[in-house]
Amino acid sequence: MTQVMASSVSDIEALAPSWRLSLESENKSSATLMGYGYATTQFVTFLPEKGRPTDVTPIHPEHVEAFLKEKREQT
Repeated sequence: MTQVMASSVSDIEALAPSWRLSLESENKSSATLMGYGYATTQFVTFLPEKGRPTDVTPIHPEHVEAFLKEKREQT
């Protein structure tokens, strides 16, 4: 398990394993876990590619909306 250090506590990639554990504790299906995991990996890649923050505090709805729009346009 990835240990979240104080210096990385607000980095979205560092927080992803903790979020997955939370989803598992809620007994989410394996398909849900896989889908959310895939989307999270894509979002974590998208942010720095587009010059967006990876620290969760400055991530705003428009960052998520831009990500979702790009994904829709790719299909």
